[in-house]
Amino acid sequence: MLKITLLLCCTDASLRKAIYAPPPAGLQILIGKPAVTGRITPEQASLLDKRISCQLVIQVVSAYPNFAGMELLITYLLQFGYLTEQQIAQIKSKAQWKKLPKGASFSEAGKVSEEIGYVTEGVCRICYYNKAGEGLTRYFVYEDRFAADFSSFRDELPASEYIEAVTDCELLVFSKADFNYLDKVVPGWKDIFARITASVLESKMKAAGNMLVQDAQSRYLHFIEYYPGLANRVPQAMLASYLGITPSSLSRIRKSLL
Repeated sequence: MLKITLLLCCTDASLRKAIYAPPPAGLQILIGKPAVTGRITPEQASLLDKRISCQLVIQVVSAYPNFAGMELLITYLLQFGYLTEQQIAQIKSKAQWKKLPKGASFSEAGKVSEEIGYVTEGVCRICYYNKAGEGLTRYFVYEDRFAADFSSFRDELPASEYIEAVTDCELLVFSKADFNYLDKVVPGWKDIFARITASVLESKMKAAGNMLVQDAQSRYLHFIEYYPGLANRVPQAMLASYLGITPSSLSRIRKSLL
């Protein structure tokens, strides 16, 4: 059973009536005010999910905490392929909410990646460790992106890099079994992820190309322009590692730009 809390905001009274009359059995809804429901079944939660497909402001907590993240996931997937309402429902039924505390690994080098995760909150990094045990950052992954070693996950090969939580993170995760199930019931499911992988690879190649031709300050300025706010969310040492400079050099660049 699920216990959920909602905050619903909708100014059109006729729209409210059309969407919420009658509400799902066992569910109390107070428009414009927080309403704590009784306990409802997953089937009722699914019905509620369909009824709030319009642009409402929604806060969902407790056992159904990542409602907004689920909608963002579907919007993201739709950029790469067509999905019917039934297929969307199947995808939502398999996406599992996962918390990843700061410093924890989502995927480890040398091990086969058993899941892929869509980041709904927080920042992860793709990194590897040198012989001295120093972590070298290759990329950052933040909200509205997948944190995944697609090659390891798809081909069941050991991952070559780590995926670590830079901050406390929340993800919507697909296990290998659930991903394969969706491949059977959602036509073009793997094609969607092939397009996502191609898009990610293109972005990485562009980033790598810029790094080769820019000096240290230009790299930093490019980073803060294309990833606004991200520089303030990650430790300076990790950002310096990504930019290919020392933390002291990054500190001098920042001071010179003040």
